Amino acid sequence: MKDGKEVNAVMMTLLVLVHVCVQSRHNDTVSKLDFVLSLSELVINIARLHTSPLSSSTSSLAADQLRHVEQLVLNLHALQLLASSLQLARCELQCGRLKPSSTVRNSTYHTSPTTITTALCQNKRH
Repeated sequence: MKDGKEVNAVMMTLLVLVHVCVQSRHNDTVSKLDFVLSLSELVINIARLHTSPLSSSTSSLAADQLRHVEQLVLNLHALQLLASSLQLARCELQCGRLKPSSTVRNSTYHTSPTTITTALCQNKRH
């Protein structure tokens, strides 16, 4: 009987270790997704702030066009960051390393599309 109890104890320990490992991977992925989302929002805000000239003396047509190009490039980088984070979330969900929690849903299904829409709308305005 002692061997059966030892095997059960070892199995339980392994199950706990697997659960901790899976939870750790889930938390790591959520942290990465949150970081990329925050970084994307920061880049979009920088692009938004970049649309206004620093002074009225720099408000020439060439300066306005250059500012617009820089804004487009910043928004494009933000969109690329968001696209790769969504791809990461999709892959991790399919592999089972990321669990569909409320945090994951909030960052991938609610906040990311809002951020993407903001970046696209800023590009359309100019």
